[in-house]
Amino acid sequence: FLMHSHDDPEFGLGRLKPDVLVFDGEYPVAIVDAKYKRLRDLWPERPRGVDRADLYQLASYLSRFAPTGDAIGMLLYPQDPEQTTPATAEARGPWRTEAGHEVRFERLPLEPEEAVQALELLFAQDTAAFSIRSRTASVPIDQGAYSHA
Repeated sequence: FLMHSHDDPEFGLGRLKPDVLVFDGEYPVAIVDAKYKRLRDLWPERPRGVDRADLYQLASYLSRFAPTGDAIGMLLYPQDPEQTTPATAEARGPWRTEAGHEVRFERLPLEPEEAVQALELLFAQDTAAFSIRSRTASVPIDQGAYSHA
C-alpha cells in the first residue's frame, strides 16, 4: 500500500501492484509496468510522451519497492509501426530519479514472440547492472503482503 492507517496499520490505501517485479533473491532489481497507449509526444496532454499520472505511478512503485534507488523502473509501450520519431522521454533516456533509480521508457513489438525477445534483450543488457547493485541497501519485500488481492 502507498500508506497505512495510523490507528490501524493493517488498513492501507493505494494498493501498489506493478505488472512485473524482477527479483535477485529477495530484493527487487526491476519494476515494470505495461501501458496500452502510444509512447509519443502529444501536446498538451503528454508533451514528453509520458502521462504525468504514469510517472507518478512508477515513482510510487519505485519508492515503495526499492526506496534506496537499487532497482530499474520501466514503462513499456506497444510499438507503432507508423511512428518513426521517438518520444522525448524515449530519446533522452535513460532517466534518473532523485533516489537514484534508473528509469526507461521502451516500446515493444505487438507480436507476443517478438515482444518476449525484446524483453529478454532489455533484461540481458541490464544483467551486469543488476549484479553490481547493493543488496544490503534495499528493503526486502514482504512477499505475502504483496500477493494478497
